[in-house]
Formats: sequence, structure tokens, C-alpha cells
Amino acid sequence: MPPGPAGSQTAQVPLPVRHLIQQAVELADRRAFYAARQRLLRALELLAQQQDQAQATTQHQQALRRALLALEEAEDFVPPAGQVQASLDVAALAAAHETPVAKELPPEASAREALSRYYTFAQQQLVKAVGRGAVASEVLSTLGKLYAHMAAEPRPLLRDCLGQALVFQQAALLADRNNPAAANELGVLLARLGRYEEALGWFSHSVRLRPESRTWHNLSVVYARLGRQDLARQAQQWAQTLYRQQLAGMQVTRRGALEVHWVPPERFRGRQTPRQKQPQQARSAVTPRR
Repeated sequence: MPPGPAGSQTAQVPLPVRHLIQQAVELADRRAFYAARQRLLRALELLAQQQDQAQATTQHQQALRRALLALEEAEDFVPPAGQVQASLDVAALAAAHETPVAKELPPEASAREALSRYYTFAQQQLVKAVGRGAVASEVLSTLGKLYAHMAAEPRPLLRDCLGQALVFQQAALLADRNNPAAANELGVLLARLGRYEEALGWFSHSVRLRPESRTWHNLSVVYARLGRQDLARQAQQWAQTLYRQQLAGMQVTRRGALEVHWVPPERFRGRQTPRQKQPQQARSAVTPRR
């Protein structure tokens, strides 16, 4: 979906937003996930304010508040550990919510359906809040990556970090479909959920935008999971070829320093080549790489 003229952004990142992204990356690297999230939410606020100032309105900041409220209220449809989703009283929960979607739920709506509707609404409001373009997409994708890391924690900050990570990555691609990092991250999330065909589409989209060793490796893993072994081997060969080309132009300061999970945010836009370990042949234990 190409950026529209109204509310679109230039590629220039406002300096306070850049500082907030960098701070969030550094905090996440120290596993200070809550503080990192606060920095990125503040970056979204600044982008929404920028949109409002340009158009002499407050609708973008309002949209951001609606998006974050929808994500917060959606947590009610995710049962605590030990409970099943079917045991939740969806109508009673929705009656206490302010999110507009709550009033539109069918009487027989399941918790899963309610959660999906809230997430779709939040995704739409996020894009409305911050506009379309590379800057908005970068912040949203960085948030999605943060939530994916939080999902792997023994005691995650939210009940459904992975679901909300999907929301942010999908919003990032609505803001800028030509964001190869977001496409790869979305593919990783979908693969983790076992949605391999969807993951395959986003990995393919990512390598068309910017061929990278890690994304070809991810394609190889997904092809293998789908039983397409010939394509898995071809993708892995491309991954290894790109890795060797990357390694040839890279100065390695110490052994084992090739893979990093959090990188300077400018690398999300392809200005530098991320460092990572040499890809291996795909096997069932291998998971897609960020």
C-alpha cells in the first residue's frame, strides 16, 4: 500500500524521535523492556503531535490514545494462566470497555473474535495516528520487535505480547509496505505461530526489497517446515552466498561477535549490513532469525 499524500512523512527522522529509538534499543539490550517500551510510545506521541501540528488538529493524538486503549482492553480477552478462553464472559467484559469495537461485537462473539477485532481496530488507529512513511514504520516495527522479545520472557509484561507484536508489525507495513525489516519480523512472528504459508509470503517480500542472508535463511526454514526441501536447499545456498559476500567486507573484532539481536535503528532501514552467524542447513530445530 503506497503512502498517501495526506499525512505522509519525509524520510528525515525528527531528532527527538531518533534519540528515543536509540534509547529504546539500548534499554532493550539490557532487558529493561518496560523502559524501552515507554521510550517508543513517547516516539509515537511525538509523531502524532507532528501530524496534528501540520494539520492544525488533534485527531492524530486522539487516534493514538484509542489505539493504545484498545490494546490495553484487548488483554481482558486473553485468559490468565490456567484458564481457557471459552470461559470468559465476552459480553460482560466488553460492556466495561471504551473501545468503539466493544459496542459492535455480536452477542455470540467469542473471546478470540473480540480479540481479533480489537487488534484490527488498534492497528488502523496506529497508522492514522502517526501517518504513513519510513519514520512511522520504523518506530512501529521497533515496538513490534520489542514485544516479540518480551513474549519470550518467563514473566512477560503482557498476557499476549506475541499478538500485540503482530499488531505493531502489521501496522508498520501499512505505514510503509517497502520496509524489508518489518516484513522479515512479521514473517518470524507468523512462523512462530505455525502460520508458515503467510510467513513465506512476507519473507519473499522482504528478500525482493532487500536480499539478506538472514531472510534467505528464514525462507529456507519455512520451506523445510512446509516439506519443500528442494526450495529449502536453494534458499539456504543463497543465504550462505550472501553471508560470504557480507563477511568478505566485514571486519570482525572478536570471534562470536557476528550475531546481534538489537542493532542501531538506522540499520532497520538498510543503511548498514547487520552482522550475524553463518547460516546452517535448515532443520526442524532451527527457528527463523530476526
